[in-house]
Amino acid sequence: MIDEAVVSGTRKEKACEEIDLSIRTLQRWQESGKISVDKRVTADRPEPSNKLTKEEQQAVLDTCNQEEYANLGPSQIVPMQANKGQYRAFIVC
Repeated sequence: MIDEAVVSGTRKEKACEEIDLSIRTLQRWQESGKISVDKRVTADRPEPSNKLTKEEQQAVLDTCNQEEYANLGPSQIVPMQANKGQYRAFIVC
């Protein structure tokens, strides 16, 4: 996108300013001779393929909020569920 703007006569600084990107960031990205990925914290990134669905998230929360698990941590809940033959992605409860 920047290259297209420069080819059409726009200065790099102005093109970068238009997309809220510092010229120094562009230079860092181009140092190796090829454009690297957007490393900004605010960059739009695809969702991970292993992200839990809303239903899976709710199932984890429902399990964690059951009376028998309410005072336990994930490191205790997971083995108890495994002993029952059940698996859920216990990351955060």
